[in-house]
Amino acid sequence: MTERTIARRYVRALFELALEQQAADEVLQDLERLLQKLAHEPALLATLLDPRADLATKRGVADRLVPESTKALTRDFVHFLLDRGRERVLPLAAEEFAGLLREQRGEAVAEVVSAAPLDAAARESLVARLGELTQKKITLQETVDATLLGGVRVKVGSMLLDGTARRRLAGMREELLRVSLQGVSLQKPAASDAT
Repeated sequence: MTERTIARRYVRALFELALEQQAADEVLQDLERLLQKLAHEPALLATLLDPRADLATKRGVADRLVPESTKALTRDFVHFLLDRGRERVLPLAAEEFAGLLREQRGEAVAEVVSAAPLDAAARESLVARLGELTQKKITLQETVDATLLGGVRVKVGSMLLDGTARRRLAGMREELLRVSLQGVSLQKPAASDAT
C-alpha cells in the first residue's frame, strides 16, 4: 500500500469529523500552515521521519508545528498519526484534505499545460468546456511548456485530454504507418516466370 493510499484513508476520517463539526475550512487552513512549516523547517520533518527518534521527541516537534491557535481536531489528528507511526502522512494531508473538500463542494482543479500562456478568452472557454464535461466548478492550474509545440494538455482527476501538436503529430505518424503497412500486406507477390 502506497503512502498516498494510507494518507487518503487517515485524511478521509479527519475530513468526515471536520464536516460533522462544521470545521472543514479551518482544518484545511491548519493543515496548509503545517505543510508550510514543514517546507520551511526541513529539520523538523527530518526529526519526525527519523525512525530513531522516540515518540516524546516527535510529539515535541508536533507541538512546535501545531500551535495553540490550531483546532483541537487538527492537533488530535497529528498526535494520532504519531502514535500510529504514520508521520509520513503529515506532508500529504493538506493536499488530500483539499481534494476531498473540492470533491464535496463539486469543484475540480484542471492541470493545464500549454505551449504558450492562455489568453483570457481561451481560459474562459476552457473553463466552460471542462465544466460541461465534468459537471464541476473548474479552477485552472496553468503551466507553460514550450516543448509542446502548440495546443494544450489538460488533466482533471483521472481524465486526460491531450490536444497538443506533439500528440497530434504522433497520431498522424501512427495513422500513416498503419496505412502504409496495410498497403504492403495487400500487395500480391509477383508471379514467377518459371514454366
